[in-house]
Amino acid sequence: MMNDTLSFEAQWDKLHALLDFQHAHDNTLTIIALGGLSQDVQRLWWQSEAPFDLQPSALLQDSLSLYAQRCWQQYRHDSTLFHALNEHVTACFGCQRHCYFDLELHQHYPDLPLIKFWLASASCCCREYPVNQGDLWLQHLRLTQAMSLAMEQRSYDPERLVGYGEQWVMIMDVETQWVVVCSDQPFLPFKALGFQFWHCCYPSPH
Repeated sequence: MMNDTLSFEAQWDKLHALLDFQHAHDNTLTIIALGGLSQDVQRLWWQSEAPFDLQPSALLQDSLSLYAQRCWQQYRHDSTLFHALNEHVTACFGCQRHCYFDLELHQHYPDLPLIKFWLASASCCCREYPVNQGDLWLQHLRLTQAMSLAMEQRSYDPERLVGYGEQWVMIMDVETQWVVVCSDQPFLPFKALGFQFWHCCYPSPH
């Protein structure tokens, strides 16, 4: 993403271009959110009777749910995956803003977004207050978009620390001591703890 030979302004313009989702297909985000980068999940789509559009058919939803349940039975025995999934469920129903640093896991487990949503959805019945499934799905789509943007940034320089949350992405370069926060909450550049912080506008959903 950021090349040291470029001026900061040129790096900034390039970052904005990389964050442009306007040319994505309408259902790209939904596909990624349901683990569609996994070949196993793709096979479920192909086997379903109804075509996959912006919303999966009822038959496909059932197949995805059963697949996610089987994966959870397997993944929960891996301490790293269990911790990441448990942390995700806690963050979904918590009040504080959470930063995810699980991009490497997503690279190794392309069906992880589906497992995350299934587990959070299944956990709704354990809450003391009612949880709207529509709100949970919207939250999941926002997290998936942020994760995809973060993954894009990390691919340009794996040495940089990249985290994400709901509608925001953070990129940190420890060597040059700068941090770019892409969010819908603008702030003026400032310096803290030896790092220079910059704001970049998060892509609009419209």
